Formats: sequence, structure tokens, C-alpha cells
Amino acid sequence: MTEYRKKVDAFFSHGLIGKSSISRNLTLSLAILVLVVVAAILTLIYLKESQDMYREIELQADQYIYSISETLSIPMWNIDADNIKLVGSVYSNTEALKQLEVINFTGDVLFSYKADTLDTGNMIKRTRNIEFNNRTIGKVSISLGNDRVQDELARLLNIVMLLLIVSIVVILVSTRFLLMIFLRSPLHALQQVIDRVAKGDYAYHFNLSIDPELDRIAEQFEDMAAKVAARELSQFKMNEKLQVEISERKQTENELVKSQVALHESEKKFRGIVERNFDGILVIDLEGNFVYLSPSVEVITGYKAEDLIGTGFLEYIVKSDRPAALRDLEDLLNGAEIRSLRLKIVKKDGTLIHIDANSAPITTDGKVTGIQTIFRDVSDQVHAEHEIRRLNKELEARVEQRTIELKRTLKELEAFSYTVSHDLRAPLRHMNGFVQLLRKRQMENLDETSKRYIEHIISSSLRMDQLIVDLLAFSRSGQTPINRQLVDLSRLTDEIRKELSKETQGRTIEWQIDPLPVIEGDVSLLRQAMRNLLENSVKFTAVRDTAHIRIGILNEVAKTHKTIMFIRDDGAGFDQRYVDKLFDVFQRQHSEDEFEGTGIGLAIARRIIHRHGGDIWAEGRIGDGATFYLSFNNDNRLDP
Repeated sequence: MTEYRKKVDAFFSHGLIGKSSISRNLTLSLAILVLVVVAAILTLIYLKESQDMYREIELQADQYIYSISETLSIPMWNIDADNIKLVGSVYSNTEALKQLEVINFTGDVLFSYKADTLDTGNMIKRTRNIEFNNRTIGKVSISLGNDRVQDELARLLNIVMLLLIVSIVVILVSTRFLLMIFLRSPLHALQQVIDRVAKGDYAYHFNLSIDPELDRIAEQFEDMAAKVAARELSQFKMNEKLQVEISERKQTENELVKSQVALHESEKKFRGIVERNFDGILVIDLEGNFVYLSPSVEVITGYKAEDLIGTGFLEYIVKSDRPAALRDLEDLLNGAEIRSLRLKIVKKDGTLIHIDANSAPITTDGKVTGIQTIFRDVSDQVHAEHEIRRLNKELEARVEQRTIELKRTLKELEAFSYTVSHDLRAPLRHMNGFVQLLRKRQMENLDETSKRYIEHIISSSLRMDQLIVDLLAFSRSGQTPINRQLVDLSRLTDEIRKELSKETQGRTIEWQIDPLPVIEGDVSLLRQAMRNLLENSVKFTAVRDTAHIRIGILNEVAKTHKTIMFIRDDGAGFDQRYVDKLFDVFQRQHSEDEFEGTGIGLAIARRIIHRHGGDIWAEGRIGDGATFYLSFNNDNRLDP
């Protein structure tokens, strides 16, 4: 331990701090702080853009495969080779499509396309069955290239790296130049403090390294939420599809039962319907022996009709299901109209399948002469039901586990936010304090230029401190759990107006606040969003002798079930061409000399409104004011 301490002391004595000037130490410290902040922000932007790009191409692949399979269903059913090739050729001309293959249910390739430049390592692949009337008649496979996404991400990465390099070079050159020329002698006391910090007298060190676990925690949390959401959506769609299939099957069975009542009136008509039916249709006599089997029975069971005629139907039913089958047979022979039963039967190859059987008596002159049965292989459906139940249990367990992890992650994020707030702002407070001390003690000995530079340093450190505070607020606005309760927007807006009126004494501002609804949401987050928007209007109307600010709601849009609120002012306005960047972090359309601010307030407002299920947008013209619109779901609204 002693040897390690000696090495550390030697590093600080002869390395970055010991023999280097105070200006260099301050320059390096400020550069490190700026680099950390800028790198974190640009990294978040890069990750967000990359996720959006990949999500977009995944959605495009799903849309292509669905559209192609639906378009090919009728030509495939009609065995229309020309139309199949025509459809394939049309979709092959799509720039993003790199590979397309269409095969029928026997495995024959009906259409195949491969792009000249095919990179199998960067492909989004999709495969989907082609169905017609709930029958699988083929399969289509596609591959989409993501070359454009890779190029966009590479370009974005180059921009990020360029911004990082430019930021650190500018701060290094400008700060070091100013400090070395004007502040080396006056800041001797500050140099001593930095030396003590470098030697370990304070908790903060200029060679601070940010814990890399933050990025991994954030990535794991997003990944977890995305996965939970994706699984819930998949489960819902699977259940919904299953319900639709069950409803369609029951409807088909009811129609078949009605057809069976009239079978004895027309044997020829009965034969035609049976021969074309995909379900198995059979007839047994009063002894339970097969007397007729439709061709589809061989497709389902593997047995030919001649192999089964004259044999008892119980031989092919598993022993555990035979009592139920005998009970239904007795009921039908005793006058029951129809019986439905799910059974397990043995195919010719020895495998078990699940069938849904619907049986009805055949009557002649009022007497039962046999039993007719229509059955369908529902093995896939049974397996799907079992899989759904298994996935439900697994999902419940994972949700519980993810909930525990989420709570732990939120605690870690809160602890990290406190650490960032304390450790990043501490050196700024030190620098600002010592410069303030320098101004107090040495101001009379400095020329006007030096005094102006000192004022610039003080204002820059204060702006940096405010920037860190806003960044933390932006982070918390997306992490703080939403505590939903009833929020009176009229009352909330009036409270904020009174707070702002105290801060704008001496200005003439005419407020018009229309009746606003009561909605369900987090009062603290909504207060922050509304305050940011109203502060924005107050700030940019400073150019007016008499400012006008109005808050109200538009007429509800029935189709979207939305309530739209607006905040309108007659201030400096903005260029509508750049409205897409208005709510991005650090995006400003006015210089800081004209209007102060960090460029984060509107980004915080947008994040809060989005978390409440709404949206926010703006309209404006330079010199003619701006209007901000906020939409809320009517499901969460109570009329005032």
C-alpha cells in the first residue's frame, strides 16, 4: 500500500499537476468536464438514432412480407404462374429488397430473386406462410438489406466524433490562451488549492473517471422494457388470433352440421361436398364400424379408405378417450342431435394427433341407421394452447423478476444522479468561488480587458452549472415514476402565471387563460412541462412593450379522441423550416446574446408530454410569435 501511495504522489508531483502551470491545470479540468458532458449527450443521441433506424427497417420488413403473402394468396390458390411471377417481379424492383423466394406447399420454387450485391451478414430476413381460406398453400421468404442504415450510422458516428474533437480543441485552445496570458500571477492562490486537490486533500480529483456501468444499466433497462412490451404485444396478438380462429372454426362447424341434416335427401350432392372438403368426413354403422371415409381422411390419418372399411372406430382412439367416445355414440343412437368431442387418435405411422369431432345421427324413415362425423386435426392448435399457457407462466415470472430489477435500477440511477450533481458541479463552484475572490482582491490591479475576461469566466462557469442542472432535470423527466392523480390544468396554469408575474415585475404582460380540463397525470411533471412552456413565452415576448399570452383548448377531434391545448404568444417567433429541431436538446434558433437559456426546456416538456401518452408540436413565424400545441387522450380527461 505504501509503495502504491508513493507512485501516486510521484505521478501528481511530476505529472499533470506538479510541474505544469495553473492555466494548464484549469484548461485540462474544464476540457475533461466538457468532454464528459458532450460525449454523454452525443452518445445518447447516437443510440437513439440507431435504434430508430433499425426499428424502421424491421417494420418495413414486416410490412413487405405481409403485403407479399396477402397479394400471392389468390394467384397461388388458382395456380396462376404468370401472376405469381408478375407479383414477384414488381416487389423485386424494390431497392431495399435483396432476396425473394416463393414456394408452394410441395416445396417447389415458383419464383426466386437475388440481388447482384447480396451481403448475407447485413440482412433482415422474414418468412411467412401463404394462406387461403385458413389453409397453408405455400411460403414466401424475403431478405432486406440494411446498407442504408449502416451508412447513416457511420455518417452519424463520424459527426459525433468530429463534434467531440472540435469541442475539446476549442476549449483547450481558447481557455489555455486566455488563462496563460491574463491569470497566471493573480491566480497563485487558486494554484495552491489545485495542488492540494491533486495531492488528495479533497474528495474530488481532476482525473475523475465516470463509472461505465451507467451505460450498461441504461441499455439493460431499455432492453428489458422493450422485451416485456414486445412479449406482451406478441401474447395479445396470439390470443386474439386464436379467438378469431376458434370463432371461424365454430362457424364452419355449424354450417357443416346444417349441411349434414340434408345429406339423406341428395347422396350425389353429399358426395360432391365431401370429396372437396379439407376436414375428414366418415360414416359408421350401428355396430361402430366404418362404412364410408372421405379422401381427406387419408391425408389426415395416413390410412386408405379400403384399410378402414369394416373395422371398428374404437381401435384408432387412444384408450383414455374411448369411454367418452362410447358415451357420445350411445347418446346419438338414443336420439341426441349432435355431439362434439376432442379426441386423440393414432395415425398409421404411430404418431398421436388431436382432433375435434362433430357427430350427428343419420336417420331413415325416422330411425337411426348410422353416425356421420366430421373431424379436423387440431394438433397445432392444442400445442399452441399449451405453449401459450407455458409462455404466460414464464412471462409472469419474468415480469416479476424484471420488476425487481427495475426497482433496483431506479435506485442506482437516483444515486448516480446525485453523484453527477455533486461531483460535476463541485469543481465549477470552486473555480467560480476563487475567481470571485480574485475579482474582489485584485480587481483594482487589472486593466479593463482583464476585468472583462474575469467576468466572462464567471458567467461561463455559471452557465455551465445551469447546463448541468438542466441536463439532470432532463434525465429525471424520463426516469421519475409517474404518480397519476387528477390535475386541474386551469388551476395549475394560474399558479405558474402568478409565480412568473413576480419574476417579471416591470413588464406589461396581458394573460388570457381559457377554461382548461381536468386530466389524469403526474402533477409535478406536468407542472415542470407547463412552466417550461410558459417561461418560454415570457422570455421571447420581452421584445414587446405589451406582451400577449393566451392559453386555451381547440375543439376536440372526434376521430382521434384527443383534447388539444395551446399556448400562444406574440413574441420573437421562430423559423418554421427548423421546427423539427425545436424540441431537440441544445437546439436554439436565437443566439444567447438575444435570449438566455440552455436549449433544454422544450426537450424536457416534450419528454413529459410523451410519457403521459400525448404529443407536442409548434407553429410560428419570425417576429410574429409562436403557438405550442399539447394533446391529451380524452380517456384521461374529466371536464371542468
